[in-house]
Amino acid sequence: MDADCKYVDPDRHGAAVTFDEIFLRSTALEDAVASVLRHPLSDDTELSFLLSHCLEGDALFHQKIAAGLKAVGECFRDNNRVVPEDFVDQMLAVVRALKLNPAIARDSGQAVHRLDEQISFQTAKWQELTREGGTSAPDARHRCSAELVRLGVEKHKLLTGSEPSSSAVSSRSDSVADQEHVRVLFEELLSVVSEVHEQCTTQHAAAERQFEAFQTKIRAAMMGDDVEYTRVLEEDQRLDAAIILKSTLYSDFM
Repeated sequence: MDADCKYVDPDRHGAAVTFDEIFLRSTALEDAVASVLRHPLSDDTELSFLLSHCLEGDALFHQKIAAGLKAVGECFRDNNRVVPEDFVDQMLAVVRALKLNPAIARDSGQAVHRLDEQISFQTAKWQELTREGGTSAPDARHRCSAELVRLGVEKHKLLTGSEPSSSAVSSRSDSVADQEHVRVLFEELLSVVSEVHEQCTTQHAAAERQFEAFQTKIRAAMMGDDVEYTRVLEEDQRLDAAIILKSTLYSDFM
């Protein structure tokens, strides 16, 4: 998208906003996450890319969330279970709590832009003061150098978040207040996933018992006629495929 392209926002009295801000304020991310939970994709690359533009955190954090959402969706699908709507709503509440604040992103971007303009001006001034044959006084060059250092430090602090703005502080305070709510949501989500995990464990154990029983029958059938051996062998192969599937599901949760 063209970062310089602006859109009129009627909710902000006709202010010009970027596509990023419009996208963050929409429910597009929530709709995408809900879709992945209900219909998991074979590849989570696109979801990870989407999360990188919408959530706080680094690339590894976004990749882990994308992989987790994909795994949860596959868990329900492979166990022939419909994802409960309450579960989806709780998951979306967690994702929503991690979304970037468009107002903070906008304010930070504007501040960085102003600093870049000042740095460009001071850089041009420095080049003029130090050009060959110039007659500028040393104190003028020192003041210009000091101003460039100050602007550089200010920009670094803004980009690293070491000195957040008042709006950022307010937002983080609200986030701290919501942490308990998010923790409760995580516990509820964990209880649902644990229930599915327990079911997978039970099915895995049952498949193993059946497998062992038919191994015994195969050994007995080998001492009998070919028809009995073939029948038991076919049944063993069917159980073999079933236990491989259950083992895969079990290992995903372990």
